Amino acid sequence: MKLAAKIFAIIGIATAALMALIVLVGWDMYVTILAETAAAEQGVTLTADLLAQIKEMMASYQIALILVAAAGIVIGILALVKLSKATAKRQIIVWAVLSIIFVNPLAGIFMLCTKDEDYGAVSYFEPPQNPPTDNNIYNI
Repeated sequence: MKLAAKIFAIIGIATAALMALIVLVGWDMYVTILAETAAAEQGVTLTADLLAQIKEMMASYQIALILVAAAGIVIGILALVKLSKATAKRQIIVWAVLSIIFVNPLAGIFMLCTKDEDYGAVSYFEPPQNPPTDNNIYNI
């Protein structure tokens, strides 16, 4: 489960980076095509001034998408580091929930499905193998 969580976290980080790159590089062209299509459907003449106003309105969406992508990258990297250094499941629960929201839902679910044994933790509350009998306790 731990390996699957790492793989899906890496996929989520790569996806967020690709999203940020597409938004940074192709946003201007996307907004222009969207505005031209909407103007043609409505029968409105698209002037340079109107296009500039539309781009200003859409800039907040661009910023929001970049921030979400950046959060996915940062949280994904931190979750991978915590997953590698964790010694018990309870240390990664917060990062698993954040991974479900920002990175990749499968990565977070796999993090939540791990067990303490996946981290090398030893359970000290195991019952003894052979419970003592009266003969073994007072062996004189």
